[in-house]
Amino acid sequence: MVEKLRAYRQQGFEIVICSARTYTRDYQDAVAIWDEAGTNILLGRKEHSKQWRLVGGFVDPTDASFAAAARREVSEETGLAITDPQFIASARIDDWRYRGEPDGIMSALFSAKVQFGSPKPNDDIAALKWFNITDLADAEVFEREIVPTHHEILTIALNHQLKRLRPEAG
Repeated sequence: MVEKLRAYRQQGFEIVICSARTYTRDYQDAVAIWDEAGTNILLGRKEHSKQWRLVGGFVDPTDASFAAAARREVSEETGLAITDPQFIASARIDDWRYRGEPDGIMSALFSAKVQFGSPKPNDDIAALKWFNITDLADAEVFEREIVPTHHEILTIALNHQLKRLRPEAG
């Protein structure tokens, strides 16, 4: 059992042992994919949703790193190859699958640009759409277009990108 727990920890999983019960926290990657100019972000929409979200998904135990997981998820969901993902931040995600549970999701946010390919929705993504960063700065548009569970992490991505585009504003 100890060796199995060590292997999980080496693969990036947080293990918490409490009252002889083992819990794991799932880790996800979310990727802010920017166009060449860095002013448009690619978001995905799931089949039964009207709102948009960052591309990403669960880190697999076989992924070499969070960045490798980010590249894999982007490729699976969009068909795109991206530049080296740059870590921006991490945040807890209030995922409906874990509400009321001791487990949860911690998401690592990365930023990257398209290296090559044309976006095509795949896996659990039904549609992809480029959004202009200034359009998403409008609170009404943001509330209407973005899935609530991604509000916090997408706000972090947008603020990070705005600081990169306008360093004097940061």
